[in-house]
Amino acid sequence: VSSNVFNEVAIEGSMLQLDNISLTGIVNQPAQLNGNFENWTTVDIETPKNWIVEGQEENKPIKTTDKYKGNYAIKLESYLSVDGSFTKVEESTISTGYYTPTGNEGGFPFSNKNDTLIFWYKYTTPGNSKATIDFTLKKEGNIVGGKRLELDPWNTNYKYVSFPIDNGFGPNPDTIIVSFSTLRNDLDRTNLSNAG
Repeated sequence: VSSNVFNEVAIEGSMLQLDNISLTGIVNQPAQLNGNFENWTTVDIETPKNWIVEGQEENKPIKTTDKYKGNYAIKLESYLSVDGSFTKVEESTISTGYYTPTGNEGGFPFSNKNDTLIFWYKYTTPGNSKATIDFTLKKEGNIVGGKRLELDPWNTNYKYVSFPIDNGFGPNPDTIIVSFSTLRNDLDRTNLSNAG
């Protein structure tokens, strides 16, 4: 790694270059090592513009033509993750923001105290999970409001959702972050049937 990952210290501008990696105890180097970095694989990855996606590499969001409107929709899937001897379910997410060690950043300009976010969704689960949508309102980098809504399974036609944004007596925000997730909580992560 190019910074001190063990202490979660990322130093901007750090750079690491490697070449000619080999094992000294064998005569013929394993082809899989590719220690001279001469063999490369071209990978084309599509991601939706202005959205940040998180999920396992093979479970990256999928552009699908099973849409409500327009040409495409996005499909997110939960997946199994193994950490040592512990297996759990991980969610896939799409968001207009991203997490840092100091909080949730990103989003886009938004100054309404009251509004409504509308969308259409389908959600299937082999387990008993629910999907979620969250919005976070920020002003000058500080959280001033937010709300979460759980989405029930709905696997027939797309379902319409009207999600009110109401900051009550809070200040007018300057930023909104909108996030969708395939799981709702840590309990959903322990039920392995929620994968997929």
